[in-house]
Amino acid sequence: MPNPLLKIHQAYIVQSSLLYFPAFLEDLKALLKPLRFLAQGDMRSLRERKELKAVRRRIQGKPHGKSPFIRFIGPILNPLAKSKVRSVDDEAPWKKVWSIPTIKAAHTQRGHLPYLVPANWSFRLAEPPAGWPRFHIRPKLKLHIFPYGVIDILLCTEFSSQQGLDMSQFIQLVNSLSHIRATREQNVVFDVTNAKLSFRRNTLGIMQEVGSTLREKLFKKGNQPLHRQDPRDAHTPLAVVLFLNQTDPPLSPADHATQICGLVTGDERWEKIAHDYAEPYAKRDYGKYAGDFIKWGRLHSVVSVVEPRHRGGRRLLYWKMLSRIQLARVEAFLFSLYVERLNKIWREQQQDNQRAWEAFKHWASMKDDYMPQASLFYFWDDLLGFSRQPLGGHNRVYEQAAALASVEERKKAFAEELSAFMKYGLQTEPQLLTVWKRLIPLYNLVKPFLKGGAP
Repeated sequence: MPNPLLKIHQAYIVQSSLLYFPAFLEDLKALLKPLRFLAQGDMRSLRERKELKAVRRRIQGKPHGKSPFIRFIGPILNPLAKSKVRSVDDEAPWKKVWSIPTIKAAHTQRGHLPYLVPANWSFRLAEPPAGWPRFHIRPKLKLHIFPYGVIDILLCTEFSSQQGLDMSQFIQLVNSLSHIRATREQNVVFDVTNAKLSFRRNTLGIMQEVGSTLREKLFKKGNQPLHRQDPRDAHTPLAVVLFLNQTDPPLSPADHATQICGLVTGDERWEKIAHDYAEPYAKRDYGKYAGDFIKWGRLHSVVSVVEPRHRGGRRLLYWKMLSRIQLARVEAFLFSLYVERLNKIWREQQQDNQRAWEAFKHWASMKDDYMPQASLFYFWDDLLGFSRQPLGGHNRVYEQAAALASVEERKKAFAEELSAFMKYGLQTEPQLLTVWKRLIPLYNLVKPFLKGGAP
């Protein structure tokens, strides 16, 4: 008997693109003065900083209209604000939870907590596909801004259809929405409106527009730095996560392996996929309950859970998982960026010794004049400590995301590059001993990832 065909009635599609602004760490004065607090640590650490109490008062307990804001983007919300949702057990009463799940570094107890910016942008699908069952999609744009200069642009799309889309239609819709497949001719486009202007873009164009707007509105005119995009956006299934809320019949890996294969690979020819090829997709990568199915795919990741049944509790669970995925992606991205930064200083040193070492001293000091708690390696201490902490029931989510993002490989490359700098500097630049002393705490953290140990 042929396997029953799935129809998708409700889904939540999250697309993520990482940007990096080096000026957050290397040129704080380039930031507009009212927004410099974005580069000064998370809200939990800012509580003890007297000079930032005014900023905290402006963020905490204020309506959106009175919050600090990024022009033409949206308000900067308090990441410590709580919202009321029903717990995982639907029978339990409502409770207050953090808007963004907090991850603490085990050895510093500081929180991995970005600033949340909901963008005041509206979206309307320009040309819905003809002949399809009626459906609704409601995209929302959110930004997570980390104090070390990484900004995660999140396009979160709610999909619903009373009639439901069959798997071929849903795969085609996801592919046309995807920012990592933006060269396809059948990409859907949105009419987008914000406080600045109205324009028509596909999802990749929307994210590029966000990057350009951030560059213009975060930094002073004439001093607007270039930003970098994570090149792995187009090569990792972590950039697009599909949460299937309601399907008919309920998703069964044993019965729907071929359809799941098409969904995670984005292959619209899924009906022609051989059963042997689809068999690995019948096995889930992660799941707590019997009906849960979480699969990391070649192009997309797919999540379907049976608990909690309540929409609010389910959304909270999704963001807990996304925070672990985000952690792995940000870690891998930063390690790659700083390996390149060390290599750039090395090349500059061969051309202009004085200029290169001044740049390295500036970078190595991590601007201790504005770092919270006068910690020279505040962000590095936390970054290197997140992956060593217990993550509760979602530890496997982080581990699998970290493997896909090559976190360990990139951490090792950074350790080797830093080791070479330490060895070279101690042997040839003894007058810079102060700089090397500042690097020692960071170096001690990455030593376990070196093949041969200390130089």
